[in-house]
Amino acid sequence: APFSLLTYDDAKNHAAAIVAATRAGVVPPWKPEPGDGEFVDERRLTAEQIATLRQWVEGGLVEGDPTLLPRPPAWTGQWQLGTPDLVIETVPYTVRSSGHDVYRNFVLPIETSTSRRIRAWEFLPGSGAVHHATMQFDPTRSSRRFDEQDPEPGYEGLVPHSAMSPDGYFLGWQPGMTSNVAPAGMSW
Repeated sequence: APFSLLTYDDAKNHAAAIVAATRAGVVPPWKPEPGDGEFVDERRLTAEQIATLRQWVEGGLVEGDPTLLPRPPAWTGQWQLGTPDLVIETVPYTVRSSGHDVYRNFVLPIETSTSRRIRAWEFLPGSGAVHHATMQFDPTRSSRRFDEQDPEPGYEGLVPHSAMSPDGYFLGWQPGMTSNVAPAGMSW
């Protein structure tokens, strides 16, 4: 969200926008249309949850018992799943301080001498300026050619059609997202 939602006051100050966004189905963000299959860890609110938010606003934004609140999340800046078997890092990149969003594609070779199966993956940003990230694989040299033509690390613009996610997976990340562990028997 373009604002924090860690406290009651955060939610109260944006209550009308929260109700409108949940009613419209744009929050929480979840692109698949309802009824087009079931997904692991689906991020949709139920009709009852959406109605509860609306009733809270219509009822005067009453604060519940603060002693029943869960502890706020602790952002450690560390790996959630422990030290990974393989870490792939970008070179440092400084985001412009003003202007439009930056859509930057970083091309990272995966240097390994053996084939590996992936059961879990994590994205650990080095900065709070990262809004979201997607990871794809490009078995061609197309992404590298775009990178070589841009003087800065990576390149701006669209990802070539040769870059893709592994079959059945969308490797995306946004702040607050938990790490992704494939269900048993579904490593790739």
